[in-house]
Amino acid sequence: MLARKFAPGLHDQMLVGFHRRKVTLTIAREMGEFTTLLALVAAGLGVGIVPAGAASALPAGVVTRPLALAMSGAGIGVAWTGLESPRKRALMQVLDELYPA
Repeated sequence: MLARKFAPGLHDQMLVGFHRRKVTLTIAREMGEFTTLLALVAAGLGVGIVPAGAASALPAGVVTRPLALAMSGAGIGVAWTGLESPRKRALMQVLDELYPA
């Protein structure tokens, strides 16, 4: 599975989800990238736990199955410091139109 230092929220949610299902994992390796994890799985070196989005481009021969872990969805946001440039102001204007408060 992905190492906690790279995605602490996802890592913790997955472990909590397994704990709630009374499943104890033996984690042999924690990876820095899902592509590395999937390459090792493709080489027959283990089973990986990945979020659904990471399974969009699977190596040949690798299959995935959904797990019912009742995890909360991840959201995205926009962060900025000041709106001093015309480009930032234009972006914020478009975002305000698309996602009014």
